[in-house]
Amino acid sequence: MFTLYKDLTNNQEVTDYTIIENRAYFLAVNSPEEHKVIEFLTKSKLSPHISWIKGNKTAELKIQNYIGLIRIFDKEFDVRSNKFRPELTGKQQLKLIVSDLDALSTKISFSYESSAFTSRDVNWLEVENDSINKLLYLYQVYFTAPKEKRINTLFNKIKQDPSLVQATKTKKDFIWNMRSITPTILTTLNKKGLLSNTSDVFLNAPKIELPVSYQTLNSVENRFIKFFFQYTEQASLKIISSKSIKSADIKNKAYKLLHHARVYLQDTFFIDVANMNSLHTNSVILSTRDGYRDIYSTYITSLFSVKHIYQEFTDDLTIDLKKVSTLYEIWCFYLISYHILGNAITISNSRSFIEDGKIKNSTTFKNDLFEISYNKTYSNTNKGSYSTTLRPDISVTDIKTKKIYHFDAKYRNKSIFSSESNLVKKYKNDDVNKMHAYLDAIYNSKSSIIMYPGNIFCFFEKTEPSKIITNVNDDFTLNGVGAIPAVPGATNENIISFIKIFFSNSN
Repeated sequence: MFTLYKDLTNNQEVTDYTIIENRAYFLAVNSPEEHKVIEFLTKSKLSPHISWIKGNKTAELKIQNYIGLIRIFDKEFDVRSNKFRPELTGKQQLKLIVSDLDALSTKISFSYESSAFTSRDVNWLEVENDSINKLLYLYQVYFTAPKEKRINTLFNKIKQDPSLVQATKTKKDFIWNMRSITPTILTTLNKKGLLSNTSDVFLNAPKIELPVSYQTLNSVENRFIKFFFQYTEQASLKIISSKSIKSADIKNKAYKLLHHARVYLQDTFFIDVANMNSLHTNSVILSTRDGYRDIYSTYITSLFSVKHIYQEFTDDLTIDLKKVSTLYEIWCFYLISYHILGNAITISNSRSFIEDGKIKNSTTFKNDLFEISYNKTYSNTNKGSYSTTLRPDISVTDIKTKKIYHFDAKYRNKSIFSSESNLVKKYKNDDVNKMHAYLDAIYNSKSSIIMYPGNIFCFFEKTEPSKIITNVNDDFTLNGVGAIPAVPGATNENIISFIKIFFSNSN
């Protein structure tokens, strides 16, 4: 039906079903209705990746910032990146980044400055979009995620290996059934006047209130699981009660989610489980045990908008691609956050906003020394910028000095060979040039650095005369612009050393 070419000039076909992200290919349709087929493609969900001029017999296919699997009619292609671990398939590359994110997330204990149900101080459109975003994510993990990651599977794992705690209650029993004498029992006997005449104990007081130890499901971990289903219930009701959300599909998803959340809450598992008063983020069980760990991670993800994306299509062409550039941004944010803030983080802000017609998310992590924001808005209105509105990917604020250090994730590089014939993956100069905008426009900014999947470190220190740093361990001040390698699955010694040098203590 079609032929995919690497090079039209030499008629070089793609025979290994591999597509390299950010590389141009040519799609020639072998059909009497080829113009109609290509026109169909350009109107399908693949259209962002296809460029076609009406009348041409071929279309250009260029997939940028996405990796994974792509299906064009009857053939499936692996879309992978050459920016890191090129020997892996696209799905393996995605799994590598997600595994890194999971590893970083499990090292972090979160606490919160506000209740999960508190309305955020944003405009109504932002609140509505955030609610819809949250609902769709919860719907995915309840119904459309892989079976092993769905809530039903995770809850069954919890019931098979539940968190139990010891509790004590009292019951009337014969004195001779006492296994040990405790101070409480002695006090009770003394109040009854039985200690003064022990010969009458068995005659006058054949029964006494005795303490009994037992195991119960009313643990802090099970109270969290109950809270999660209540959280799902509240998220669904918010959509159902909204008068501004008109989508029947969204409303139906909310009703379905509400029904299932309430079914879970009626489970006999929760008969003795109380409501949660506070979230115990230092719980080892919530961090490590199967089921508990996954639902806890799902809650954090839904609340703070770091979302896994599941896409399913039912037409003739299906795509299972993930936007790796966004995932890379999130990975960079967690990498910076963990190595600067350590494993005890407060989440002080989370919101959504609209940019270029798309929902974007903003989150702020902090400890006593630093505040780290993802997609924070700096504008003339909020007195963050003296000119236009800017949103660096990552902004680190020294709480004491108010100095700001920006990091921008750039999922691209350029490959060149060194004089020793070694492959070097270097930053692009244009990306570093853009960092001057943050440094100049945002008040209190001291540095602005790109993070990219490469192997060359460079920092341009703002001094007289100018100074170019190529070794992270050299002596320099963090005042200027630069580029630092950050590669998923790698040791990332450069950026870890960099953080230790400049952010180990508040400057």
